[in-house]
Amino acid sequence: TPDTAQSHKATSPTLLKKKLPKLTELSQNFIEQQILTKVWRKQTANQARKTYSLFVEIIGDKPLSEYTREHSGKFRELIQKLPANYGKAACYRGMTIEKILEIYQRTAEDVRSQLISQRTIERHFSAMSSLWKWAKPQGIINENIFSEFKFPGAIRANKQRRMWAKEDLEKFFATPIWKGCRSHQRRSYPGKQIIRDEKFWLPLIAVFTGMRLEECCQLHLEDIREEDGIHFIDINNRPPRKLKNANAIRRVPIHNELIKIGLIYYSEALRKNGEERLFPKLTPGGADLRFGHAFTKWFTRYRKDVSLYQKGMDFHSFRHSATTVLQNAEV
Repeated sequence: TPDTAQSHKATSPTLLKKKLPKLTELSQNFIEQQILTKVWRKQTANQARKTYSLFVEIIGDKPLSEYTREHSGKFRELIQKLPANYGKAACYRGMTIEKILEIYQRTAEDVRSQLISQRTIERHFSAMSSLWKWAKPQGIINENIFSEFKFPGAIRANKQRRMWAKEDLEKFFATPIWKGCRSHQRRSYPGKQIIRDEKFWLPLIAVFTGMRLEECCQLHLEDIREEDGIHFIDINNRPPRKLKNANAIRRVPIHNELIKIGLIYYSEALRKNGEERLFPKLTPGGADLRFGHAFTKWFTRYRKDVSLYQKGMDFHSFRHSATTVLQNAEV
């Protein structure tokens, strides 16, 4: 009958508008996939999650196909006006982005905090672009609206870091950790104790090998090896070890100075005590459960305590120093 036909026409699936998932739902699926396939570590995933939440707060939660380049442009325009501490400062706690921007604009210029860096803005756009790249082959969107944006002021972290110059290293290794401290708890105060633990060894290993912090922190005693009379560190990705990439697998000769200072003796003593790891006191921490998590915080405090803290010159800077010395020696 006409009524039946009309009813069938009204409920036909081809005429119903398909409900598309919104950014919040899709981004969660994307993050889970990135973690599952080990493309992202948890720290990167957490940063991306905050980016997607920030974008939704500023632009709104829509299906990806409904966003345009106008939206990505607006996103950049607004976040570059945000103070760098908008997510941490107590004065902004619980406020919307709109309210934070309003308060910041009313704040006198001479007391305003620093704005969010171009490097951070670039990281936000990288996270957004990754989501769009993932969605495009699936037919969810036709264009990556976050591509082709330029960030001329964004300097990558490895370029921002300074190397430890010879005079810097001499001053640093003349501090209480290596010359004598007061006690375990008062390592930055001069004294008569030299405590050969991870705080003593990690900077030494880094400057004489160029190894990354986590590569040093996760070392097992079986990684300290000898072959043909040469002592070396076997950097491998056998579980539970984790490396930055496949290229990080390598053998690093142990410098004669490290042997003179007692690294081999230290490792042998741990073996006799039944330990498995070179630095057994270190425990995993942070989003990615890294062994170097707590040490990184302590290392910053220590450099400040001994008045040798310089922005951009951190533990990873030892690696730049080692690389530069090797290059200058034409190794």
